[in-house]
Amino acid sequence: MSRRCLLLLLVPLFATAPAEAQSIARIEGSVRDAATSELLPGANVVLDRTALGASTGANGTFVIEAVPPGRYTLVASLLGYTPVRRAVEVAAGETVRVDLQLGDAPLRLGEVLAEAERPYSTASSRAVRAFDLQTRPARSTQDLLRLAPGLVTAQHAGGGKAEQIFLRGFDADHGTDVAVFVDGMPVNMVSHGHGQGYADLHFVIPETIEAVDVAKGPYFARYGNLATAGAVAFRTKDHLDANLVRAEIGAFNTTGLTALYQLPTPGPHQNAYFAGSFATADGPFDSPQAFRRFNLFSKAHTHLNEASSLALDVGGYGAAWDASGQIPVRAVAEIGRFGAIDDLEGGTTGHLHANAQYRLRNDDSALDLQAYAVRYDFKLFSNFTFFLEDSERGDMIEQTDKRTVLGLNSTYRTAHTLPIAQSATATLGGGFRADNIAVALWQSPDRIRTTNLVDAGIDERNFFLWGQEELVFSEALRLQLGLRGDYFTFDVEDRLDTVAEPPGDLPHASGYAQQLIVSPKASLVVSPTRSLDLFANVGLGFHSNDARDVIIGQRVNQLARRFRQQGLDDAEIDEALEDRRFDPAQRDAETLPRAAGGEFGVRTRAACGAASATATSATGPPTRTAT
Repeated sequence: MSRRCLLLLLVPLFATAPAEAQSIARIEGSVRDAATSELLPGANVVLDRTALGASTGANGTFVIEAVPPGRYTLVASLLGYTPVRRAVEVAAGETVRVDLQLGDAPLRLGEVLAEAERPYSTASSRAVRAFDLQTRPARSTQDLLRLAPGLVTAQHAGGGKAEQIFLRGFDADHGTDVAVFVDGMPVNMVSHGHGQGYADLHFVIPETIEAVDVAKGPYFARYGNLATAGAVAFRTKDHLDANLVRAEIGAFNTTGLTALYQLPTPGPHQNAYFAGSFATADGPFDSPQAFRRFNLFSKAHTHLNEASSLALDVGGYGAAWDASGQIPVRAVAEIGRFGAIDDLEGGTTGHLHANAQYRLRNDDSALDLQAYAVRYDFKLFSNFTFFLEDSERGDMIEQTDKRTVLGLNSTYRTAHTLPIAQSATATLGGGFRADNIAVALWQSPDRIRTTNLVDAGIDERNFFLWGQEELVFSEALRLQLGLRGDYFTFDVEDRLDTVAEPPGDLPHASGYAQQLIVSPKASLVVSPTRSLDLFANVGLGFHSNDARDVIIGQRVNQLARRFRQQGLDDAEIDEALEDRRFDPAQRDAETLPRAAGGEFGVRTRAACGAASATATSATGPPTRTAT
């Protein structure tokens, strides 16, 4: 599909009705603590028996847009306070101000209700809020990931390597089919030296995380590449509730030191804090792991005025470790459960980033702009076959990845009116991500480089545009429509492609490729009663393949066409490709493999506060290739 067609599809999606804007009203106001008169951020303010509502910002104020004229009951609530109800009447084109006060209420854990935006899927979306993080504290990135329902992690080859992720039946390896974000900044590394979509979260200090948003399935236009099984988005705190210094010590030379400090600021609308942590561990292995990790993170947040805010965070992370590796079962009797065949496995990695976010809230719209930069390096020593290829020195390999990532995200959200809907909200997003990568693979027995098997420079670009329309026809019927377009370019310079007889048996190719992919999404929610929701979701998603495989696949097809023009049959073509170290099967490899998903589900809420949900879903996994 051409870019022109994509734009034509998006135009009706975001068509508004300016002529009707004067017929709607708005409600604004503030929420305060009844005892102290302090403004309360994070309070929920909704119009009872409608889908309209808002949350108070950091300054304790709220705005509810696109309110049809009429009489309503305004309900304000916040964890730890008694909800307040207030009758309010609005006329066409009128702005009504309502200031509310909440009184303290005892907190009983058995009756806690975590409120968020109404979901558009039974099991595909879940917001893990600050209360969940406080009651289930996380001490590692594995703990953070496991906050996502249905997500399982596993760890091998030392504490500095990214976790393996399993979600909804997907073995996502280190992140191939699960997209991970921190403050809108992507964590997954495309065309990585170890695995496509490699998502190393160890640069995150768990105590700085405020919320975790989980989306399962390819049903959400906001998420693109790698979000086939789902996406996990972490959000850091804008300010700390209290300073923290914690020292830990445990078995196997395990130690930890974490410090969080709220910096003094000149005004109540400015916040800045610093966080740092250091950890060591040797593990239970006969050969000590010698794991060392150091993290630094700092964030500043300020309100430029009543409508806009700016946040800037910077962070640094470094780790090094040894590993005893995976051993066959038959070796356990000889070397023991914690022994090693090659104890020089391990690696080192580092992550530096800067991330800026600007937010603007107007009467009936919101704008979010983000720019980020990442400097990343990675080195991993592995030995999967021990002494199979080299009986004297061993088969250890060394994988390296050095890259710079630059990106921009923008989102514009606006409420508008449509004759067929009680309320309508349109969201348009776009941006780009640019990766400049140097990857290499060496034979490195005893961590001494001998043969260069891969040496490539990769420039990979992803430009994207997405749109979403949320229609609320009534309290019993909601519809969300989404459309996303992604354009990729791959530019690979394989420095071994010019060698007459490159070492090893891997294929080599340099070249340029591009592809556009369009992904439609749709979600329908029917609520026959206030305690029952029925969900239906469908959508297309995708993940990109490693840029080197994309170019190799392109080269394979070019050679196959040339051989066919020379009169060779299929068997002869396959033989000629294999002579050049190419796999004939790569003629069928896709640049951006698709995934199609569908889900049906039911969610019920009992009068006692208990809730249950069940869903049946199916997602066709995309074809992947591995380098």
